[in-house]
Amino acid sequence: MENHANLQSELLHALPYGVALIQKDGTIVQANRPFLEQFPENLQRRSNLFHMVNQSPITMELSRRMEQGLPWMYELPTMRVHAIPWENQYILSIEPLPHDTRVTIQHNAFEAMMHTELDMAMIMTDANLLITRFNQGATELFGYAPHEVLYEMTPFALFESRELSEKRSAYQDETERLLSFEQMLRLALDKGDREWKFQCKDRTHFIGKLFMHPVYEQEQLIGFFFFVFDVSSEIELKRELRYKEQRYRMFAESVIEAVLFHEDGMILDANKAAESIFKIPAEQMVGRQTVEFIAEGYRADVLRRIRNHIQTPYEVIGRREDGTFLELEVYPKEVTYQGQTLRVAVMRDISDRKK
Repeated sequence: MENHANLQSELLHALPYGVALIQKDGTIVQANRPFLEQFPENLQRRSNLFHMVNQSPITMELSRRMEQGLPWMYELPTMRVHAIPWENQYILSIEPLPHDTRVTIQHNAFEAMMHTELDMAMIMTDANLLITRFNQGATELFGYAPHEVLYEMTPFALFESRELSEKRSAYQDETERLLSFEQMLRLALDKGDREWKFQCKDRTHFIGKLFMHPVYEQEQLIGFFFFVFDVSSEIELKRELRYKEQRYRMFAESVIEAVLFHEDGMILDANKAAESIFKIPAEQMVGRQTVEFIAEGYRADVLRRIRNHIQTPYEVIGRREDGTFLELEVYPKEVTYQGQTLRVAVMRDISDRKK
């Protein structure tokens, strides 16, 4: 087995082009020098492929294929990327293309992508940003038939006009210079500003995630390639989660009992009442263990309740940050949040009642 691994490593490093053995989540098991040289020096030490490249439709599609255990081959203007499943991992190769074939490969790759069934709008333009290609995904998303937009519209006609103008003004104020829509969009995307409001043919709107790639031929700009994903439902879900989080915060801060959120005993959050009861700022409680605020003789029982997921109320002796003790009544409850099982402990100071 060891000889097999050594042979595998020697073969990997003997290849003249970039090859890596990676796991399905993008973790790099082994990579040769030509593979790493495809990335800037400050990224070469990262151990996950998807942390070494910017999020784009291409890397998102590669990730999707790998999760499903499917092979994938894609040709970029300057290189060919090939992903082959092997046992429970993937062999990923990055092979540079000869200069004289790059323009043809680029056009073929873009044309091929226009006819794939990816769930996104794909739009090609010429150098003047006049739309020259409009895929089925774009028709379904925006409601326009190709003949209505080809050589008639620019992609900017698909943006919600008020937001587009407001963002342009904001970036002009920031840079203190006049910007064309193209310059503004390039600047915005470079800054990671990818969520934009778009307008459909029927005047309805949606929030889309935008990617834009320039297309060059012999170092001459000949057009742009746009990708748009509808992320309205994701934005609405995030908004609802923020609303619920704010509502929880208002509720938690309004009760007189101490409220602790913890995972396997490690405190994730605490309310103002907890500060008062335990005599320590809430932010200093975060990251500590709940049993640190329990008298030593009771800690083993509290840990047993946490590990066995016991949710019945109980009484315990608490320990304040200043070393003094108090009697507590604890009401534990387990909740599921974003796939995690968390525990909520509502604690009431019953020292006076006990006296």
